[in-house]
Amino acid sequence: GISAVQTAEGALNEVQDMLQRMNELAVKAANGTNSEDDRNYIQDEVNQLIKEIDRVSTTTKFNETYLLKGDDATAATVADTAVDAGITGSATANPTFTIDFTGITAPTEGKSDVTINIAGKSYSVTVEKGDDAAKIGDKIASAINNNKIVDDTAGEYEATNADGTITLTGAKKAAATTDLSATANKDVTVKSSGILTLDLHVGADSTADNQISVDIKQMSADVLGLKTGKSSTTAAENDTLLVNGSNDDNARKAIDTIASALQEVSKQRSALGAAQNRLEHTIANLDNVVENTTSAESSIRDTDMATEMVK
Repeated sequence: GISAVQTAEGALNEVQDMLQRMNELAVKAANGTNSEDDRNYIQDEVNQLIKEIDRVSTTTKFNETYLLKGDDATAATVADTAVDAGITGSATANPTFTIDFTGITAPTEGKSDVTINIAGKSYSVTVEKGDDAAKIGDKIASAINNNKIVDDTAGEYEATNADGTITLTGAKKAAATTDLSATANKDVTVKSSGILTLDLHVGADSTADNQISVDIKQMSADVLGLKTGKSSTTAAENDTLLVNGSNDDNARKAIDTIASALQEVSKQRSALGAAQNRLEHTIANLDNVVENTTSAESSIRDTDMATEMVK
């Protein structure tokens, strides 16, 4: 068990180093003294680092178990008003919500309310005269961002589209089933990327007390938010974090994105380190039990029964 945890942690150490390098590059690209060509050169290295993060996430394995790919993902679409859909996954699934709100238009006069129901919670936004699709999307994202899907679990969301759709990522729900519904006849598409759970057996009995579970999130570039680019001079870069462009806008946004990715990797490494420390204590205690049990058995076998019986 410890070896598997150490393997995952070592891989994440490399991912973190690459993110640190990407942060350095983004800061350089944000420097106003760089030309557009300079930023394009920096983008080349960023692209390679993102590809390597994906490769590490895809190929890191221990005993034929891939450690950073997460569990199998599930997806479903909810349509029409107040229709619920369930996504069955791990208790700490990390779903992505895509809400199509092309049919929501601003009123010609006054205001109107739009309600989105996610995981049993309602999020209401006020649509005002003159609001376009991008503005409505930002309001929906903001309303959900300022709330929590479940207690003690904050969702992190990003509104990136101005074409009548909104993508909300990073939501967590501490239940085996994620229930969603949409109002105003809007469709909600849900993609749930599960978390790999290693159930480590650490005792002679088959009880739950002798099992330690270690959760490892998927650590691909997509999950870390590094594939968020929407425009570029090169088509191949359209789905990649951008630091290039005619000015430093993309680079400044990239700094925040990379900081969030670093935080996610650090949280996972911290969890793995805690699990490793626990396993080390578990092994030490098991060694203690074995040693003292063996010593007791030896004492019994070596006892002079005649002497002991006449005492």
